Amino acid sequence: VTGLTGLINRNGDWVLDPVYDYICVTGNFIYVSKNSLNGLYNSKMEQLFAVEYEDITVLDSTIMVRRTNDIASIYDLEGNVLQEMVIDEVIPLEYYTNEYRVLKDSDGNETVDEVYAKANCMTYKVGQAFDYGHFGLLSAQGKKLTPPIYTNIEAIAIDRYLCQPHGVILNDRGEPVEK
Repeated sequence: VTGLTGLINRNGDWVLDPVYDYICVTGNFIYVSKNSLNGLYNSKMEQLFAVEYEDITVLDSTIMVRRTNDIASIYDLEGNVLQEMVIDEVIPLEYYTNEYRVLKDSDGNETVDEVYAKANCMTYKVGQAFDYGHFGLLSAQGKKLTPPIYTNIEAIAIDRYLCQPHGVILNDRGEPVEK
């Protein structure tokens, strides 16, 4: 006994070999899972997605798959790509201007506040986790300037962006610049 599962037809023939940790037949699809990765077959036993995805969700007329690098794509129910990359969040970027302003509250107490300004570009995030994801740089018009390969992007000037984990500085075209 291996502890693995497969699928047998009414004649007793294996239609999916017992190599999976989990199988779920839902509607016209068969979800399979092995080593925490997921795949999908249709009701004709045709493999739509190999067992290499973090998550697969069948919706009414589409299938969303999320790779292990957090990038999600949308497919039709036959497995044809509709949208290559889903952006989960767009974040405006601001940079510190090296200026301060003095503010007074209703009691007349003064506080000093740093002044920030809007950068030329934005960042986009792929990944649904609140505190984790992969980031890329977007132009003000929404054009992807870099793939989502960074763990963080912060504006350090109106047209300069510090990208982690390697400390690369990019310009408004997504090109590396000298530090």
